[in-house]
Amino acid sequence: MTRSLYAAILASLILVSCTPTTRTVGSSFTDPGFRPGSVHSMVVQVKTDDLGERQALEGSAVSALTSSGTSAGRSIDLLPPTRDIGDAASKRKIMNSGTDAVLVITPKQKKVVEEYIPPSYYPGHRRYSRYHSGYGDFYNVPGVIDGGYFIREPVATYDATLYSLPHYRTLWTGQFTIRGSTGADFNALAGRFGPELVKRMGADGILGP
Repeated sequence: MTRSLYAAILASLILVSCTPTTRTVGSSFTDPGFRPGSVHSMVVQVKTDDLGERQALEGSAVSALTSSGTSAGRSIDLLPPTRDIGDAASKRKIMNSGTDAVLVITPKQKKVVEEYIPPSYYPGHRRYSRYHSGYGDFYNVPGVIDGGYFIREPVATYDATLYSLPHYRTLWTGQFTIRGSTGADFNALAGRFGPELVKRMGADGILGP
């Protein structure tokens, strides 16, 4: 194995370890009475006291919905946290928003998973180098050790339910777990969950053409 190949291996390992990645798993269910194409607009409501998480998740979900052709708005604009609005009044505001549905997202659990990545060894070898004089000599190319470190990845679980308005009839519901890359915070993870959730809703036929 050449020295340049070792450099390529190391570069690829560094790129993989530094690239933010997320993995989302979950299950969902669509009400048998749901009519495809009946939802063209919605409010996205994240039920949490964590302002950063609420903004990240509502914003990313609304952006993804808009890109998919669905008109969407954040509940934080309709129900500002600077105002003391009770549950009943909040529900009335959403019911009177003029949208077809409300997507309610509830954070359930957060934790950090720690795993140890054992070291991998790429053995060294001897290589022959020729000098300008025509003579040459052998030299040792050292082996490479990668790994031998801990990763700490954030994991969050969310429930999501889509209700038709104004009567709050359940159209679709799902439970999901998303796992981020080492070093990511939970607000960043929430921001990545929004598009993943919208992608799942599209695959389930919830988002109309």
